[in-house]
Amino acid sequence: MSSVVDELLESLRELKELAGQGSGEHLEVGLFLRPAEAGVRTPVRQTALLSARETQVLQCVANGMTDQAIGLELEVSIETVRTHVRRLRRKLGASNRATAVAQGLRHGIIS
Repeated sequence: MSSVVDELLESLRELKELAGQGSGEHLEVGLFLRPAEAGVRTPVRQTALLSARETQVLQCVANGMTDQAIGLELEVSIETVRTHVRRLRRKLGASNRATAVAQGLRHGIIS
């Protein structure tokens, strides 16, 4: 189990390093570990990199906009909006839009 955690941490370090070299188009949400009952460290929240567009879409969702309204606002198709929503939900570990907004607010991604 320790080697899996070590591999995960190394991957996260590499990801953080790559994100730091970027143009600022991504937002990092960190990984925190806590001891579990069995003494195994488990993730509290996952690392997620939201693109600038995903962050815009998340803010629009938080503002109560429909996919169609978001598409018109950002000048993209409804399917593109749905793709962004699906990806940002996956990255934030959210099962629905409301949870994604809550995660975004909790982690300071959106206001």
